[in-house]
Amino acid sequence: MVNSNNLSRKAVTGVSWGALSVVVIAVSQVVIGAMMARLLTPSDFGLVAISNVVIQFGQHVSQLGLASAVIQKKYLSDDDKQTANIMAIVLGSLMTLLVYLLAPFLVNYMSNPEAEEIVRIMSLSFFFVGLGIVPSALIRRKMKFRYLAYVDVVSYVFPYTIGLIAAYMGGGVYALLIAMLLQIVVRITLFLVSERVSVLRIPSVRSARELITFGGMSTVTSILEFLMGSIDAFFIGKYLGSDNLGKYNRSKMVVDLPIYYVSSSVSRVSFSLLSNLNAAGDTARLRMAFYDLQVVMSIILVPLVVLVSSTSDLIVHVLLGKQWLDAVEVAAIMPFCSYFSLTASIFSSLLTSTGELNKRLFANVFALSFLVMALWSVREADSLLLFSCLLVVGSSILLASYVFMSRAYISIQKFLGVVFKGVLLSIPALITPKVLVFLLPTSWSVFFLLPLIGVVSFLTVFFWFLFGPFGYERKIIMNKIMIHFLDKVPISVAHLIAKILT
Repeated sequence: MVNSNNLSRKAVTGVSWGALSVVVIAVSQVVIGAMMARLLTPSDFGLVAISNVVIQFGQHVSQLGLASAVIQKKYLSDDDKQTANIMAIVLGSLMTLLVYLLAPFLVNYMSNPEAEEIVRIMSLSFFFVGLGIVPSALIRRKMKFRYLAYVDVVSYVFPYTIGLIAAYMGGGVYALLIAMLLQIVVRITLFLVSERVSVLRIPSVRSARELITFGGMSTVTSILEFLMGSIDAFFIGKYLGSDNLGKYNRSKMVVDLPIYYVSSSVSRVSFSLLSNLNAAGDTARLRMAFYDLQVVMSIILVPLVVLVSSTSDLIVHVLLGKQWLDAVEVAAIMPFCSYFSLTASIFSSLLTSTGELNKRLFANVFALSFLVMALWSVREADSLLLFSCLLVVGSSILLASYVFMSRAYISIQKFLGVVFKGVLLSIPALITPKVLVFLLPTSWSVFFLLPLIGVVSFLTVFFWFLFGPFGYERKIIMNKIMIHFLDKVPISVAHLIAKILT
């Protein structure tokens, strides 16, 4: 039986290494993204976003939920691993051929025929991803988060540096394609170095049947989750054009960066941790771990979302430039969409880890049905802001559906209490930027103003957390995260930090 205490330690280590990779990638992405936004046009980013709808949809179909099945399966034999690997490679190869041949029809349906060549080039990604599905799943199953952090950093910094050079040399949209394909190749290569799975044995029919039974349902729900996450690109690209989609995509990206990367160090370990606790039969600890994850996510995310929304105009100006400022209204509301979606992903991990895929399916069908009808009804409005507001509402409905489906593990009242504490903690993040903008000279450069507001706002939130009514939350942060770092600092410093937090 799996030792649940050891799993908790591995999860904390995973969060630590994830946080380290997050810092490196976030800094790199801010610098590289800001430079690319000045070298490329909104239409370039829009065309890539349109092609990504096609490519990512194909990825979900071709993967057949094999990664989730490998991670979640209670007893994983060599036959299971080898069968899953062969299936993943064959499906990836077939999808590459299929998307390449159907590219003209796919992009014409989205009213953007100029994206055809991009889709055909990116269809190669299916083959490479197929090679790495099982090795990457095994790394996550074994909770080798240190290696994952290494892969994340190397597979972003090197490819996108090459892409930046290509953009500087006038590569246009192809600079983005080079970076994206090279990132996939580097990532898969590093997965294969760590976990090698044979493809020489004949696939096991029994293993294939078991993997497909779980993976098939997981694929359906993953496709629905993908549609929830990509419906913005579909509707905006089809009805508002690639230029508007590029503005939406870039403005959403820059405000999502701090939110996504800060939360990803927690969310990336959630499925592996919850799956292993479920396999150990430790239901009580699973409920406790899930609640603690919600507390940590709320304490981190809600103040961050409010701060990013409050400073969205400065973020867009600094990271993208003046030519993108007409997308500031969208940038101000999209952080809330990200919060709802990322919080929902933790509930999705819970239901997948416990095998309750029917509940996950229902939550996505309900939210997606609303969103499709709402966006279809305003398709002629020609308003990027209206589309964005509906996307925020749709993501909130998805989260509400997940909360309702997960009542066996956390009550609605308990979840709302967690969110309330996050909202209470975010008050300084809302007030501080407005006070500073009012008090500071208007002649100051935004390149100095943004980091100053960020640092001061962080400090006000931090001290509010230390001395405000957050006793239980401080205990969770101390017991689940900080204890790992205290082992690596002088004893006197560790005692001081522990005294402050507790």
